[in-house]
Amino acid sequence: IDRELASQGSPAAQRAWQRTRALVAARAGRVDTLAAAQDALARLAKAGDPLAVADADLARAALEEQRGQTQLAATSAQSAAEAYARYCGPQVVPRADCDYRSAWLAAQMLTRDARVTGDRTRAMTHNSASLEIAGRAADRALQARGLALQALLQSEAGDSDAARRSLGLAQAQLAGLEATDPAQRAEIEARVAMARSRLLSARDDRNGALRE
Repeated sequence: IDRELASQGSPAAQRAWQRTRALVAARAGRVDTLAAAQDALARLAKAGDPLAVADADLARAALEEQRGQTQLAATSAQSAAEAYARYCGPQVVPRADCDYRSAWLAAQMLTRDARVTGDRTRAMTHNSASLEIAGRAADRALQARGLALQALLQSEAGDSDAARRSLGLAQAQLAGLEATDPAQRAEIEARVAMARSRLLSARDDRNGALRE
């Protein structure tokens, strides 16, 4: 079935299929399937599609992140993010086959790497980039996720007022979701609830410090 799907459709459709195949394989740790998908993306790149290189980098970053190879994952995600910006970003006329979710995922990977390394400023920068991508696409689900993370980052930085505003915006986006997959909605609700819990905990800590 994989071979039939891979050979059908336009080069753009083939790239989309191989990207999806590669990302699923990377998350599952299926190295052989990932290698086959990356080989297919490499052939598309050789035929003149630079976004195929970005897709291969994104899948490689997903596998490296899964393995805990954070520095390698960040390097691969950065390469993917730069290519997506070059061909699909707001400063250019985007290609018709640009997939905003891929650019969003690359930015989120970079956000996670920055959090792991304790670089809160860089984490905010990359998360803001992912929010811009989600906003341009009017994707409420991704906006809610990004805003919940922004609230967490702001809370960690001690900016409770900004964190409350971001949390309110995340809740508004969540309330506006319509035909969303139940599992996806549950995940977003959990992220919003986590941000709310962290904000309340930070407030209680401050109140306790004042009482002392």
